Amino acid sequence: MEKTILSKKISLDAAPVHIAPGGSALYHLVAPASSMAALLRALMEEIAYGMIDVETLNEAENVVRVDIYFGAADNDDFMKVFSAYADKIIGFEREDLPEGTVRTGFSMSARNAVINCLG
Repeated sequence: MEKTILSKKISLDAAPVHIAPGGSALYHLVAPASSMAALLRALMEEIAYGMIDVETLNEAENVVRVDIYFGAADNDDFMKVFSAYADKIIGFEREDLPEGTVRTGFSMSARNAVINCLG
C-alpha cells in the first residue's frame, strides 16, 4: 500500500496484526512528527510493538496520528516511556484488542520506514 506522510509518498508492506495472549492495547497517538518519531524510537528499546496506521492531520504544523499496538501486559512499560514524552503528545487514546481480533497493520520494515519518514 502507498501512504502519503507529510507530502512524502512511501510504499508500505501490510502484515496481519498479532494479538498477544491476554489481548493487546491499541493506542491512537497525535503529535508533531519529530516528537512522534522520538517516542516511537524510545519505545522500540522497551517493548515490541507494531503499527496499524499513520495519517497526516496537519501538514503545515507537521502533526501526525500514529496507531500502535502491543501486548496488554506491556502497558506499564509503555506508560513509563510515554511519560517522558507526554508533554509533546497532543492526543492519546487507548482501545483494547481482545484475543481473536483480526486486523491488518504494517510489517516491521514498514513501521521502521514510517518512523524514518517522521524524522
